[in-house]
Amino acid sequence: DVGSRTLQPKEIFSWHLFIVWETPRYLCHFWWNTKVITFDVFNSHLAEACGGKWQGNICCWSVTEDTIHFANNSNPSPADLVKMYDW
Repeated sequence: DVGSRTLQPKEIFSWHLFIVWETPRYLCHFWWNTKVITFDVFNSHLAEACGGKWQGNICCWSVTEDTIHFANNSNPSPADLVKMYDW
C-alpha cells in the first residue's frame, strides 16, 4: 500500500518496486470532480507492456479531464500516450 495522494495538475507521483517471485497488482482509484474510475495500474498483464522486469517495468499513466492514457516510459511525448479509458 503506497497510501492516498491528491495530485495537482501536472504533478507526478511515482514509486518503485522490486519484483522477486510474482508480479504484484497495484490498483488505483481516480477522482476528477464528480468522475470516478478504478483500475489496475500494474499487474501481470501490464508488466510486459511496461517493458518487462528486465527493462524496468516503467508504466506511466496520464489522467486528464476527459481521458486516461498509458505509456511505457517515464517521460512520454504526446505520441507515446495510448488512450486506455474514458471517464
